[in-house]
Amino acid sequence: MNKVKIIIVALIAVLLMALIALAVFWLRAKKSQPQTPNDIVDVLPNLSDSAKKIFDEQINSYCIDNSQNTFYFSTNGEPAKIQKLALDNPAGGQAETIFVSDKINYVSNLQCSRNFLLFEAQDLGSPEQIGDNVIYPSKSYYLSILSPQPRKFNDSIENKKILDQDQAVFHYLDEKNNYLGKINFATGETQKIIDTEFDFIELLPVANQLFFYSVPSEAGSFTHIYRVDEKQPAASQIDQFDDLVSAAVVDSDHLLLVRSNTSSLYQISNQKFTDINNHTCQIAKKYNDWLYCVDQPTEKFTLAQINLSDQQTNQYQFNKQILSIGIIGDNIYIVAIDGLYLFNNN
Repeated sequence: MNKVKIIIVALIAVLLMALIALAVFWLRAKKSQPQTPNDIVDVLPNLSDSAKKIFDEQINSYCIDNSQNTFYFSTNGEPAKIQKLALDNPAGGQAETIFVSDKINYVSNLQCSRNFLLFEAQDLGSPEQIGDNVIYPSKSYYLSILSPQPRKFNDSIENKKILDQDQAVFHYLDEKNNYLGKINFATGETQKIIDTEFDFIELLPVANQLFFYSVPSEAGSFTHIYRVDEKQPAASQIDQFDDLVSAAVVDSDHLLLVRSNTSSLYQISNQKFTDINNHTCQIAKKYNDWLYCVDQPTEKFTLAQINLSDQQTNQYQFNKQILSIGIIGDNIYIVAIDGLYLFNNN
């Protein structure tokens, strides 16, 4: 009987030792594997602990006018409505409706300057019959903040971007014409800047300058980035990429180039590129020496705070969709799908 007990105890001891060895092997193997984005996100501090929600609204489209510390936004539903929220008080305030119309629906791509708003919306007055369905086409509009009566753009004017407080730049494309131009909001007058040969163009106006990149029609083709000189007039190529995903304006002196596996910051004043290692920023804003970057989301959204001098990085996770980042003075705002947050930068 004692022999049986000894054998059982020995077997249990051997089994335990095997399990311990297996656990040690598994932990070492897991430690040697590179962390996935989800592994990293799971241990990040939550952005909600450092960001205070100052406005609670389901946001459809938005923009921030830094010159007047104002947040403009639209919400889904009927009738179409654009509201503004003064950000002079960082604690938040009451939104004011500045435009409402039952003739258009679903405002999108909202842009703002000191005096004018630019947006797209469904035109309920121009239904189109396609088969058995009635479709309301999307049209582009601009309106004065002081007297909000919207005016339509010509349908051939594509890809409009606000240039300064009174003008927008655009790409005009029809069967006979292909050029970049600009429109004066106050008068409605348009002016050609340069002719172009590209059918698909993304405009990047920054600090009264105009950059653009051509969108290749074939996969694997190079994407060329140009700077426009209105005095010549001409466009000069500053670089080309075979892995460019998108580009955006960061501030008055920087463009963000989102590439397949990384991002680059282009400084306009000294024509210098800086790679942002290990980040594919989809959204970015620069504050002093820090770049605030929202990476391509996996299951959760991640805000990275990157020091551009040494690339030291702080990261925060967020369980809401981040739409944009706005910086006014020392205040950093997070525009999320469910409202507006003030980020504690200290």
